[in-house]
Amino acid sequence: MQRSHLDLKRETLERMYRVDSHEGMQTTPLLVAITKVWHRLSTLFHKRRNVIVQQQCDGAGKIVWHAYDPVTGCSQNFDTTTKLLRWIEQKSD
Repeated sequence: MQRSHLDLKRETLERMYRVDSHEGMQTTPLLVAITKVWHRLSTLFHKRRNVIVQQQCDGAGKIVWHAYDPVTGCSQNFDTTTKLLRWIEQKSD
């Protein structure tokens, strides 16, 4: 039994606009590409807003915490993690 031209078109369209059962939304190549680009951009911007913290050791062997906030451009050194965490919490308020 031969399939009709309409059946073939319907099957082609169903494959192109297949519904992903995990997310319940239509998935097209364009949507997948846009989603990937959006994810990369949002990750990039999110990372730029996070405070960057580095642990350093001074000449005397004492641990110093260096923190940089890319949003404000402020940086500061701390001798304890308590002071560092307090500064980060103040930045998030």
